Amino acid sequence: MLAILVMTLSSPQSTVAVDEGRLIVSEVAPWSSGSTFGIDWFEVTNVGSAPVVITGWSVDDDSNLASSSIPLQGITSIEAGESVIFIETSSANLATKAAEFKSRWFGASPPANLQVGNYSGSGIGLSTGGDHVHLFDSTQTRKANVIFGANVATQTFDNSAGLEGG
Repeated sequence: MLAILVMTLSSPQSTVAVDEGRLIVSEVAPWSSGSTFGIDWFEVTNVGSAPVVITGWSVDDDSNLASSSIPLQGITSIEAGESVIFIETSSANLATKAAEFKSRWFGASPPANLQVGNYSGSGIGLSTGGDHVHLFDSTQTRKANVIFGANVATQTFDNSAGLEGG
């Protein structure tokens, strides 16, 4: 009779990457501060499959320095597949300006759950001659950015492809 010895070797647990949320700066309107709306804005889209909590996040332009960035306010989380808007206005004016933004862009039928947040402070101003948008998380790590060239008034810089630079 033949005896068969079966040995079980323990192997280290393999780590499976968890699909996470991934943000891109998907659209920028640096010309908008010179329009009748009077406020620059940018759109952030979560192209991943999980929500991203953005509490404590901030934005900077061409200096690309977390230490110079200003807080993103009014939005705490971006769901998978969701796009949100950040407008340059104070928190005190956010409700009024968000309603005005929705009306100007979508008329009487804005998306029901469109989130509009704000950023406000010195040291940032999106330029029609070309500029950057850099997003930093609460640990001051850059998580998304886009660099764009000169912009034609009334045409937004479309970065739906999620290209990053710098």
